[in-house]
Amino acid sequence: RLNLLKSALEEGYTTAVWGDADFLIFKPADLSLIDESFALGREVWIQKQGVKLRAYVKVHNAFMFFRKPNPFLEFYRYSAQKLITAHAGAMAPQFVGPKFLTAIHNLVSAPVQENAAMLSPLVIKDLISGGGAALDLFLARSDVAPCAVNLCASLIGDDGPLAEKLTNEQVEACIEVLLKHGFNVAG
Repeated sequence: RLNLLKSALEEGYTTAVWGDADFLIFKPADLSLIDESFALGREVWIQKQGVKLRAYVKVHNAFMFFRKPNPFLEFYRYSAQKLITAHAGAMAPQFVGPKFLTAIHNLVSAPVQENAAMLSPLVIKDLISGGGAALDLFLARSDVAPCAVNLCASLIGDDGPLAEKLTNEQVEACIEVLLKHGFNVAG
């Protein structure tokens, strides 16, 4: 994705935007890019910690954009390649994405497209159920209501230690809810 973004800028585009295949823009009129040379998406990840819910506020690369001139894209490309080359063994899918980018963001406050969110399985399940504690916590910890979301389709069937298993049907139901109601699902 980073090479494609770089190529688009080199071909003459003034802005290159990336959205993962499972990134849904359900309110396109509200997705105006912020006035920065680049931005990352906002991740408010809700998961269980024991019997309680916890919110982890991070950034993600399921949505990002870069404009010319850009100070960050080349650094990110270089760093991602170095991390991949230097890493031996199995690598978490988020290693050069949210984990790396959040570490950078925590140090230098990278620009964030706040309304380009990521939904954890617990939030998806609450959305399709019409509400719940995970959705409430997600909205409370989000600076703005999202108009676009990553649906975490890579977690379909995953029941790892931090994941709540998702099905294709749940993701499809979430898409229907968001297209119809956005985050106004209760009441």
